Amino acid sequence: MPVDLVRHISGSIVYETEIIHDYIVLGDDDEDKKINGILSFDISGLGGESLLSAGISITSIWNTPGDVEDIGSLAIEVCETRHEDRLVLKDFTGRSISLLAGFETTGGLFQIHYSGDNLRETIQNAIDEGKDYFQIRLGILGASDMDGSDDKLQFDFSTVGLDVEY
Repeated sequence: MPVDLVRHISGSIVYETEIIHDYIVLGDDDEDKKINGILSFDISGLGGESLLSAGISITSIWNTPGDVEDIGSLAIEVCETRHEDRLVLKDFTGRSISLLAGFETTGGLFQIHYSGDNLRETIQNAIDEGKDYFQIRLGILGASDMDGSDDKLQFDFSTVGLDVEY
C-alpha cells in the first residue's frame, strides 16, 4: 500500500540559507554549504496496524553540474521536523536516528530502493507512538568537499515512494 508524501513538510534545506519546496537536492552548493532533503509521509491512517514490510524507493536521481565523484556517501536518518505545517531552517539538523549510512554515490546514484526489518520496525514504532508523520532526512556523510562548485544529487517528488504491507 503506498503511503502519501506530505509535500508541505518535504523539501530541501541549504544550511542556514534557504528552503527549497519544488524538488529534493542533496550535496553542497557553489558556496560549499551542505544541502539536506526531508521527506515526510502521512502514516496517520495506519494506527493499530502491524506492518509486515516497508520499503522506500526513489526511482530517478540525477546529478547537477559539478563532480558527482565529490558527493560521497548518502545517509538516511529518521527525524522529526519542528512544525507540522512547514519546514524551517533549523530542520537541517536536529534529533535524528541513523537508519542507513553508506549508499555510495561514486559513478552516479540513479535510484534507491531500501527495505528491511530496520525500516519496518522504525515505521512501526512511529505508528505505535501515535505519530501522524514518518519523516526522513537524506544527506551526504561528512563535511562539504570545499571545492567551490555545485556537487548535487536531485530528484522530483513524483519519483519518491514509501510502500507498506500490513
